[in-house]
Amino acid sequence: MSLRGFLVRTLLHVLFRHRNAVPLEERRSGMERSTKLFKPARGVTFEPVAIGTLSAEWVIPANAIPNCAILFLHGGAYTAGSMETHRSLVSFIAKHSGVRALHLNYRLAPEHPYPAAVDDAVTAFGWLQTTLNISADNVAFAGDSAGGGLALAAALRLRNELRALPACIALLSPWTDLTLEGETIESLRQVDPFFKDTGYLRDSATSYARGSSVDNPEISPLLADLRGLPDMLIHVGSHEALLSDSESFATRAMLAGTLVELKVWPGAWHVWQLFYNFVPEAKASITDIATFIRKKLVR
Repeated sequence: MSLRGFLVRTLLHVLFRHRNAVPLEERRSGMERSTKLFKPARGVTFEPVAIGTLSAEWVIPANAIPNCAILFLHGGAYTAGSMETHRSLVSFIAKHSGVRALHLNYRLAPEHPYPAAVDDAVTAFGWLQTTLNISADNVAFAGDSAGGGLALAAALRLRNELRALPACIALLSPWTDLTLEGETIESLRQVDPFFKDTGYLRDSATSYARGSSVDNPEISPLLADLRGLPDMLIHVGSHEALLSDSESFATRAMLAGTLVELKVWPGAWHVWQLFYNFVPEAKASITDIATFIRKKLVR
């Protein structure tokens, strides 16, 4: 890991040592305030769009490839996060890939528990096809943390309903197992800047799954039948408690016949790509993710 990466990770350990004790509303507002630190990519424009009652935003790079799109689903443990908190991250993925991204403000728990978020993601994917006439195989799903799990859940829903699937799925530190039974949930707690305590994750999992079981495959995609899914790229850090969510998912998906490329970044933490302007590893990861998306969409 670079010196900058080490210093940022160390600072995060200090800043978030009491993070799990923060109430949800304070956590949400803190995420929104943090957006001031993360500047969007230059040359990228933003256009608000309504998808029925849902709000979304087009993130458009210069000279965007026509008739292609990324459907991006932000993280935040299904209970926090927004277009604002992840605008910078999405802008760099769009810029490096040359593909415009539809950044969706899906509904959050506890106000809107499962299946609201999955319904919203599937609705947005359908809107791209029916309203904009973008072919399903010209769309990439992408998401970080809970947004990565949501991208997988939406793909599972589409597959189960025998509907068209996206061309590929790019996942950044995806949360795939809301049962929190992964081995690294415990073994890497002390090196993870964000999840030293599982309280926040457990509370969020309970809020999101309210009325359903956390082992529902659309809630915990790790537990699903993973046959017939699109090609995937997964980036995860070696210093995050959710590492086993990615490793176990990649193993099960490959055994099911899905093409999966898993990259574990030494020393990296949960969704380090947010720090594009500060950490070389963030820039390298986003460049690789963008290359993967572009290759799958430009044929």
